[in-house]
Amino acid sequence: MFILLHVLFGAFIGKEVNSVLILLVLALICHFVMDMIPHWDGFFDKNKFESTREIDIIRKDIAVRAFDVVLAAAICIYLYFKMDSSLVILGALFSAAPDLIKVFYFTKARKIKTFDSYLRFHSKIQKGTKRVRTGLLIQAVCIIILIILIIK
Repeated sequence: MFILLHVLFGAFIGKEVNSVLILLVLALICHFVMDMIPHWDGFFDKNKFESTREIDIIRKDIAVRAFDVVLAAAICIYLYFKMDSSLVILGALFSAAPDLIKVFYFTKARKIKTFDSYLRFHSKIQKGTKRVRTGLLIQAVCIIILIILIIK
């Protein structure tokens, strides 16, 4: 799922909750629940990763993920100045964290059993769609709904 979607959902939670602890718990739980919604997850070969623990990086995927992260960061900055709430930003960051920490796959951390177990779990709960358009449409609808809820 796009980081942007996680960021928006976390920001919405931050808008509605007044406790950092509750915000942390809800943002993390909601991240994994959202990943269970059918979506398009870029050009990532999930089957290869689950069977070999190897990731093939292709330029198209780097471009998609870079655009996603830049857009999510821009939204965070906008929300911070518009809403003047650190809870909104914390919610966005907490909700995106489970995806952001996956970057440690490219370090020696991937040899740590706990980290590998986490990556395995996170991969297994992902629900991809067979058609890219369907997965993108589902995410676009969710993004629009969340923007409306945040602006309200």
